[in-house]
Amino acid sequence: MQSLQDLFQEEIKDIYSAENQILKALPQITKKVSNPALKEALTSHLEETRNQVTRLESISKSLGFKLGGKKCHGMQGLVEEGKEMLEEMDEEGALLDAGLIGAIQRVEHYEIAAYGTARALAMRLGEQEAVDLLQETLDEEGQADKKLTSISEEEILPGLEGSEDSEDGEESDDAEDARGGGMLASDENEESDDSDGADETEDDEEDDRMTTARAGGKGRGNGEESSRGGSRGQSGGGRFSGSSSGSSRGSGRTAGAGSRGGGR
Repeated sequence: MQSLQDLFQEEIKDIYSAENQILKALPQITKKVSNPALKEALTSHLEETRNQVTRLESISKSLGFKLGGKKCHGMQGLVEEGKEMLEEMDEEGALLDAGLIGAIQRVEHYEIAAYGTARALAMRLGEQEAVDLLQETLDEEGQADKKLTSISEEEILPGLEGSEDSEDGEESDDAEDARGGGMLASDENEESDDSDGADETEDDEEDDRMTTARAGGKGRGNGEESSRGGSRGQSGGGRFSGSSSGSSRGSGRTAGAGSRGGGR
């Protein structure tokens, strides 16, 4: 490739190869689909794909280059993944439909990216006719992708979630019952703790009363001891006074003896 024009032509050839691979694979996938809305959407998109191939052929003709000779390996891989899913699923039904929607949407997203690139190149080259044709296809691919998402979310996945939701609900109820039992046990423990606390409070109050009583008794005993000590002090004081009186009498006798000696 030597120019932007060459790059654009290679992009168109790659998309052309991708669309033709889809034309071959889509009918096989549609046969395995169970959901009526999904089957109708894929049948409608098959017709759109044919029109998209025609648009690519119109672009190549107007710009004077030939299509073909190029293999889109990216789309080849996506188609192979879809075929593998069909082989791995043992039974048809909602689960297979959900898996196929995922595979088909990968294809849609690949196409949206490819057409978006080609459209940007066409705009740069000033090829307005090609821009309009590519934009028309982009709009269809975007609508197809949204349609698949709607079918998946509104019709297919809810059917698959039903049994799981029921099991989850039962497990949730069991968990709630278990938590309820735990709360009852907790309440009983709290009541027991409150009872024990009340008993301990009563014991503490009784101990306080006994301690106060003993303290009062000791106080009275100390008062009595003090009183007895005071009485003994007073008695001692009396003896001391008596001794003083004795001393006075002794002094008197001594004085008398002195006087009599002086007279002789």
